[in-house]
Amino acid sequence: MVQFREIVGIAFHRGGQETMQQPDNMNTNMNNMVVNVGQIPIAARNQFPWLARAIYFMPLGLTLSLIWILLAWIIAVTIIGLP
Repeated sequence: MVQFREIVGIAFHRGGQETMQQPDNMNTNMNNMVVNVGQIPIAARNQFPWLARAIYFMPLGLTLSLIWILLAWIIAVTIIGLP
């Protein structure tokens, strides 16, 4: 019969037994697998300068953020958003 302490895995000191026993179903066979792959093609794309990206972000990113915030506010003020 399996005892509670064996199911939970708590190490109890049994009289005369100083170390824990290894489980019967423990698989200790560990193999290292090495996979060699060919070269991975890397396609680099040049980015626009950071100033051009920042200027582009101002009208597009901030406008979309404002629309999202207003939509969330409208939903929150109605009974739908605050049940």
